Amino acid sequence: MGRAFGTALIVLAAAAIVILAAANRQPITLAVSPFRAADDLTISLPLYAILFATLAAGVVIGGLGSWYGRRHRRRSARLEQRELQRLRGEVDALRTAAAQRPPLAAPRAPLR
Repeated sequence: MGRAFGTALIVLAAAAIVILAAANRQPITLAVSPFRAADDLTISLPLYAILFATLAAGVVIGGLGSWYGRRHRRRSARLEQRELQRLRGEVDALRTAAAQRPPLAAPRAPLR
């Protein structure tokens, strides 16, 4: 049920994107600098291209912000992984040393 809902949602989003792109094919001029009206500081693109580029830039910037925000978790996970490897090596060394020792004598019955 959830997979069909997800597929239907993606199909509807794709249809909306196609409709948006078809309805906004005319080029618009985007001024990069609001203070200078020079020709070299303007971009003439279709509206849907500007919207998609803005959306893509937002996704990238949001992903970078999320990645940067989780740097402390990644660092602690890296340190814990190193500690785990060190402790596993220590356990292996202790098991090897215990296997090389002669077995302990059986305990005697207490005297009465």
